Amino acid sequence: MLKKFSFLTLSLLIFIFIIGCSEEQETNKGEFTADKSDFEDNLFTNRQNQTIGSLIENEIIILGSYSKQAREKTSLDDIISKTSKSTGEDVELTFKNAEIKTKGDKYNITADNGLSLVFKKVGDRIIEDEEGQEYYTAQYPKN
Repeated sequence: MLKKFSFLTLSLLIFIFIIGCSEEQETNKGEFTADKSDFEDNLFTNRQNQTIGSLIENEIIILGSYSKQAREKTSLDDIISKTSKSTGEDVELTFKNAEIKTKGDKYNITADNGLSLVFKKVGDRIIEDEEGQEYYTAQYPKN
């Protein structure tokens, strides 16, 4: 009888522990909420030293260069390569009438000249483009 009680008690404790752990994982999935203010007076830079951000007075900037050398593609490559005169040339582009719409963890960025980009917030200071490239900022979100 004591063995059955001990076994049942141990089984119940293990069950409670497992449920507790799985609930913690459910609530801590690492999901982040995108907010337009993340881009205000803020720059995000990827490993290829391409930068996007600083939404000021409905303008957004893109800085960087594009090189055809073997490296991972970014969402900014096509935009930068269309305006640079040669491979590796640094460019600074300003897009007017920029608008950032957010839904969940996604940023949808549009602006003049057909600019249309989608990013996903994957950390407090990290966004990811559609190519899977991460962009980092030194500043924490204001909200």
